[in-house]
Amino acid sequence: MTEQNTQSGSMFQNALAPGAIMGITLIALSAIYYAADYDGGLTTLANIIATGAAITYFTIQYRDKKKNGFISYGQTVGFGTLMSLVSAVLNAVYFVIFITLIAPDYIATVMDKAAQKIIEQGTDEAQLETALEITKLILSPPVLTISIIFSCVLSGVIISLIVAIFVKKENYQQRF
Repeated sequence: MTEQNTQSGSMFQNALAPGAIMGITLIALSAIYYAADYDGGLTTLANIIATGAAITYFTIQYRDKKKNGFISYGQTVGFGTLMSLVSAVLNAVYFVIFITLIAPDYIATVMDKAAQKIIEQGTDEAQLETALEITKLILSPPVLTISIIFSCVLSGVIISLIVAIFVKKENYQQRF
């Protein structure tokens, strides 16, 4: 291991605090959406912008302060992915707390909205029951936890792939 890596810690150690900050920011946004009773399309856009801004800012900080001003494309993607993983775990824990303690009626509300949409499509009773059973399974805490972690990490990887194009700074002298 090089001296630089031992002094600055592992990439995961360096991604913990920024990932936690990103996770807390996304949790705060979720709380605001819930308090405002807003579930429109702008929530996804706001989350993408917040995630992109956090990954960009903290990756630049990591590059400049821990990596001597240089970071490869792959390291940038890796750092953003690790941040997203930390954020995803925090968001999954928050959501389980949210649906069990803060708003235990949330799942029932979502189920009612889903049933209403299915009924509006003219679905018969048997199809409605099947669709609601599938929806109930998808909205169970274990499945939701896994899907939250998966979707947050996946979106973090995609955002990191884009951010890495602009943030990477290769040290070509070190290669020779």
